[in-house]
Amino acid sequence: MSNIKVLIEVRGGTVTTVCATQDIDILIVDWDNIQNGSSPIGDILGPDANFEPGKAHTLFTDSSDPEEMEVRDILKYKKF
Repeated sequence: MSNIKVLIEVRGGTVTTVCATQDIDILIVDWDNIQNGSSPIGDILGPDANFEPGKAHTLFTDSSDPEEMEVRDILKYKKF
């Protein structure tokens, strides 16, 4: 059995990025869409990027952003 890792990035309450260690199907249920008269079920998506197991930190590259570098360091430490 494969141990797929998924990294989900959320900004301002919105899913902005989904990355995984391999291609997977992603389906987001967004209850906020109901208030706009739309279905809460979106399209089936794939990951925005893939990363090697233990290498999710390589997705965070903006060295001018201290928060991004903190995330990078934590992911590297956790070997995610």
